[in-house]
Amino acid sequence: PERVMAVDAPQVPILRGILVMSRNGPFLRLLAAFTSVGLGPVLQGAMFPFFMQHVVGDSTSGPKILLIYYPTVAFGILIWAALARRLDKHRAWMVGMTVMAGVTVSYMLVGAGDIVLMACILAMSGIGSGALSALPASMKADVVALDALESGEDRAGLFFAAWSLAVKAIAAFGQGIAFTALALIGFEAKGVNGPDEIFGLRVFYSAGPMVLYVVAMLMVVGYPLTSKRHAELRQALAARGVRE
Repeated sequence: PERVMAVDAPQVPILRGILVMSRNGPFLRLLAAFTSVGLGPVLQGAMFPFFMQHVVGDSTSGPKILLIYYPTVAFGILIWAALARRLDKHRAWMVGMTVMAGVTVSYMLVGAGDIVLMACILAMSGIGSGALSALPASMKADVVALDALESGEDRAGLFFAAWSLAVKAIAAFGQGIAFTALALIGFEAKGVNGPDEIFGLRVFYSAGPMVLYVVAMLMVVGYPLTSKRHAELRQALAARGVRE
């Protein structure tokens, strides 16, 4: 349900509101980690057709094995939601990123004709991706409570707008980074590539996202907005007449 704010809550000017948001440490850490972790799947998505064609050697099976990936994402969300109820959300997210880092680097094991291995890794990636999508979105809603306590009004739209901007930036810059990286090693999408170019593609496809997941995990270590802290914020808001 929509929150009911205190009637006498002062309206905060937009510039001051942005300043308050910029001082929201948990939100900034969450946004930075989400951006880093979100680049991984975008990089792989851009390189996936090249990986299937030049590494696996089968450019026609890609759409078929992707049908395995998407149902496992939905299944993974159920797993990570259950884990988040036992752990703090950021800890469950870190477990998910650890799984993704391990699964992603295993693409280095894929070689010519390894369709079954590719499908198995994609299935595990789907389960891990459930954590990358669902948990940070839930954590995003939690940080709004901290802002409401400091600003005195509900400005969830401002946070969601900043989040949406990050999502679009990830999609745009991620593909640009992927294609630029391949161009730097001389990879030819429609031409003939030597062993060095193929190895570079394998490294960028597997190790590149793995590094991004590790960076995101380091950002989330010690995340201050735990479930206990969030409960305290909700109590403080309730005392001010704010209902979540």
